[in-house]
Amino acid sequence: AYKEILGKNSLRLWTVSGAYFTFFQLYRWNEKKLLKLFDVEDVLFNVWFAKSAKSISNILKKLGNEKRAEFWNEIYERTLKAIEKWLWDEKTGLYYSRWRKGGKEALLKTPTISSFAPLLLDIDPERAEKLRKNLWKYMFLTPYLIPTVSPLDDSFSASTWFRALWTGAIGIPWNWMIHEGLKEQGFEYEAYLVR
Repeated sequence: AYKEILGKNSLRLWTVSGAYFTFFQLYRWNEKKLLKLFDVEDVLFNVWFAKSAKSISNILKKLGNEKRAEFWNEIYERTLKAIEKWLWDEKTGLYYSRWRKGGKEALLKTPTISSFAPLLLDIDPERAEKLRKNLWKYMFLTPYLIPTVSPLDDSFSASTWFRALWTGAIGIPWNWMIHEGLKEQGFEYEAYLVR
């Protein structure tokens, strides 16, 4: 279940609640119980939301609807600022999803393909450069393309299809996302290597 927490004058993110299939089975799709488990401000979900808002804004501009285009551009800008403020970790130079539960919160510091999704947005150029360098440090360690989880992380596994889907498998859509993000940041050589 997704709930919008993007306030009128705030820098907030969309929250994904109860994200794992096993929780859905366990709680039989009871949303109230799911919301009590945890809330995750997911990098990938918020990047796609921001990217979609920017695309809607661009379409509306081409259609001549400046007022609505401005509204969607503001949504994009505020979501981008929230991603930059809440999901960036300076120490590792990566973006991470943020977990919140019972007044506690923490970044989920596992380098994943989502850590590089903000390359699709107008992020700070210094952060984009750190992501470019960290792509090789954390992710480009397999004979194939970029896995969903860093091979350096304990959760990395390519043993079974279902488990490996989010713990190490190579995903064509995710590699395309990184390819496009690298191109948008001007890292043509790296984008060529990922294609």
